[in-house]
Amino acid sequence: MARLITGSTVTEFHDGTPRRTESAMAGEAHAALDRAATLGGALLPDHRKYFDETTDGATVAEHLAELSVEAPSVTREGVQELRARTRAGVLDPACLVVRWCGPDRPSLILHHGNNERPFAFGRTAKNTLGRAVLVPEPPDANVFLLRAPFHAGSLREFLGAMGSLDRFTAMLATSVALADLVGRSARAEGSPRVVLSGVSLGGWVVNLHRTHHDTADAYVPVFAGAALAEVFLTSAYRRLTSRRAQADQERVRRLLDFEDAFTAVPGANVAAMLARYDQYVDYDRQRPCYGDRPVTVLRRGHVTGSLATAPLREHVLSHVVVDRRGRGPDHGSLDI
Repeated sequence: MARLITGSTVTEFHDGTPRRTESAMAGEAHAALDRAATLGGALLPDHRKYFDETTDGATVAEHLAELSVEAPSVTREGVQELRARTRAGVLDPACLVVRWCGPDRPSLILHHGNNERPFAFGRTAKNTLGRAVLVPEPPDANVFLLRAPFHAGSLREFLGAMGSLDRFTAMLATSVALADLVGRSARAEGSPRVVLSGVSLGGWVVNLHRTHHDTADAYVPVFAGAALAEVFLTSAYRRLTSRRAQADQERVRRLLDFEDAFTAVPGANVAAMLARYDQYVDYDRQRPCYGDRPVTVLRRGHVTGSLATAPLREHVLSHVVVDRRGRGPDHGSLDI
């Protein structure tokens, strides 16, 4: 059973499908903003599209097998610029140790969304999860922000790099490897609980880490699933995807989708949040990858969901705390 929460209205449902108590117009408004955002991006002058250079490349698993990345110090607060050696070249991830409270505290590792700036916290900063979780005050935990490769420069530079599907999968693999290093290092220092959370791009990194390592105590992906290729091939985001990729869908799916491997990982250590009207990460397409595990459903779109600071903060931080038996919360599926 799950609860559908709409203001003061609570509707019970049992089959994983919310009963439509809100107006269709409200849902369409959220969806329309997602579609407008991609249309605006596609119309920008000289806008490079995803994978317009090549769809050749390696899977995340193949990159991980050959990848090496510098390990940051988890106890030294501040930004640490790192280097990763990958099949796609030397990449530039980074880690910001927001705070190290001590070895007796849980550790929270956060990963940003696509083309966000995870170390910026100004009022106009594009830093969805960092601002939601860390402003005005970080939680009483060891907190780490990861920055994926290709996210230190301009939008033009980022899109230029994303012309190659191989660089995209190398970027994902680098973030997965860096998250694993930080989590293992925090654990080695004595941290009793490691929680990995990310939004959008970061959510896919979270699920990939669980697929390939499964060493965190809790995984909290936001607006992500395990059928990543669908974002580029069938969602509203396809406006930003090249004709080359659209013509080579089988290869794109082979390199990006990881549903079978994700669902094969046992255990209930994943607590996802999806947006019901998301036009990029389609609820109906991605929800099945979580099986019978509870999922929090935000009744917004991708864009408006990213602005829902309070629900995002509550969802992530509720999985950082532990009880006396060392276990996190046991939530049901919520639709907010």
